[in-house]
Amino acid sequence: MKGELSSVGEGASGKDVKLEFMPLDLASLSSVKQFTVAFLERNLPLHILINNAGIAWLPLEKTEDGYELHMQVNHLSHFLLTLELLPVLESTGRETGDVRVVFVSSSTHSWASWDPDSLTGVTNYSRLKTYPKTKLYNIMAAHAFQRRLPDSAITFSSLHPGMVNTSIVQGFSDFKTLKYLAGSFMWVARTPKEGAATSINCAVNPQLNSRQCLYYDSCRPTNSSADSRNEGYQEVLWEKSIEMVKHFLSSATLAKYGGAGSPSSAPPQTEQTEPKTTPLPAEDSH
Repeated sequence: MKGELSSVGEGASGKDVKLEFMPLDLASLSSVKQFTVAFLERNLPLHILINNAGIAWLPLEKTEDGYELHMQVNHLSHFLLTLELLPVLESTGRETGDVRVVFVSSSTHSWASWDPDSLTGVTNYSRLKTYPKTKLYNIMAAHAFQRRLPDSAITFSSLHPGMVNTSIVQGFSDFKTLKYLAGSFMWVARTPKEGAATSINCAVNPQLNSRQCLYYDSCRPTNSSADSRNEGYQEVLWEKSIEMVKHFLSSATLAKYGGAGSPSSAPPQTEQTEPKTTPLPAEDSH
């Protein structure tokens, strides 16, 4: 599936924007692998990777790989995608000095607590709890990636896009305990365009070329939950995620990143403290 769109808007140069589409089904690890192979074969640079796709509040469903659908689409496939694209991300960084990888999480990650036994998502499934867990894993994965690439020009970040008027927020109405809130959310919800602001800021703001993994809300760095910042938890998540996708990893990737704490060791069960960061000027917030 390929396509081009011209005149979808003018970029900074005033020229027409062209987009090309490549097939990628996050519900299939094989599809993710095929996508990464196809992209790498084109020998193109990769300056920005935004792991944005997500689903929420669906009934229990297993993927062809045997994992719960939310866990695979929201976490595992993004994890595999990022791992397999690291070679081109690193090489682009050596040439440009600035590459970004953005994990779109959610403030609902704070509803979840770390539970390493529920990573497949199938055991003790809960429609209400599974989405927040996957958003917790997005933040944890971003930190684990950054720690493994201390000398690269890649800045990993995660973020809450805000309460955006999409099917994910509208899905609150499916739950009796949250139904009364759904209508209120719609009054204050951001448009999809407004909801993209923090992702775009993390992807292109030159001030954020920091090689520090931070969590953002409304274009400002802030603390995520304590569980999400726990390095010990992050390392367990890394090891378990590697085990779940290892059959789709290249031998080079598996050798370099497949070991516990490799290539750098992480201290067990310690909580990260976010570095002090000067708030961005107001004009960078939209």
